[in-house]
Amino acid sequence: MDIPRIVELPATLASQIAAGEVIERPAAVVKELLDNSIDAGAAHVTVAVTDGGHKRISVSDDGQGIHPSDIELALRRHSTSKLNMQSDLGCITSLGFRGEALASIAAVSRFLLVTRTGGSDSAWSLSFDPVSGNTAVKPAARSRGTTVEAADIFQATPARRKFLRSRTTEFLHITEVFKRVACSRFNITFTLTHDNKPVLRYRACRDDMIERVADVFGRSFAGRSIPVNYEAQEMRLWGWLGGGMGSSSGDGLTTDAGSSGGTGSGTGAGLARPASPQPAINSAVVTTRMPNKRPGWQLKKEFMVLLFLLPVIVQLSG
Repeated sequence: MDIPRIVELPATLASQIAAGEVIERPAAVVKELLDNSIDAGAAHVTVAVTDGGHKRISVSDDGQGIHPSDIELALRRHSTSKLNMQSDLGCITSLGFRGEALASIAAVSRFLLVTRTGGSDSAWSLSFDPVSGNTAVKPAARSRGTTVEAADIFQATPARRKFLRSRTTEFLHITEVFKRVACSRFNITFTLTHDNKPVLRYRACRDDMIERVADVFGRSFAGRSIPVNYEAQEMRLWGWLGGGMGSSSGDGLTTDAGSSGGTGSGTGAGLARPASPQPAINSAVVTTRMPNKRPGWQLKKEFMVLLFLLPVIVQLSG
């Protein structure tokens, strides 16, 4: 029996395999692109979905855009504007920094990026086809900001495409991600459409943030929720707590240097609502700055105790 030899995978195949670690379903595309829009300083973000994300996902913003000289570089894996050196890892303030999102999305979809900076005379577009591997850059038209479109997700990887669920299920996951991100950035207006029909719109609110909470979780939850504002050293936890949900669901815990949702006590990344109200951390935002003098786990200890106690507080208050 011949011994299998070790070979280096072709670049296209390697990219598609790596993309599977980042892009598991259409909702992951939405999450990565929303993070990019927030990091770009956008004030308005629009998510347009076709056929539950099976056919097309487009995220448009009015952020700072991508410099024309960097457009092609944006699709190279581990290329990013978020950090430059190893020491930057200790003070990350952006949602994304690995430089994998756009490359991963482009590897599993027909990819189109249109962007314009404030100082540019025109916009530029970048298209990429994962099947042929062809890339095209040409002038385009749009105002300042960036639009990223991913069409026919997983068309080049049929093994992954067959695991996509129905358009209804996939769109529910997209809606869940959209709501969680909307509850982490109150100063941004978020719009979601499906098959060219408006579904959700959350207007920016800077003063009365409970209005955003009410829009996302329901008036019933907002009226019964408990505001929380806790600080210790250089960390702050603030938000609203509640055990019962209104007409909307989407419990989650977000951090300013990570992803939205799925890490709080009583939270879940799925869409099924529990049969009975469960204590949960709803729309909680944790901002962290870790001094170099103390290990992170020591600084976070007080907050871990608080997070475990929050469901108890909700039960006692309810």
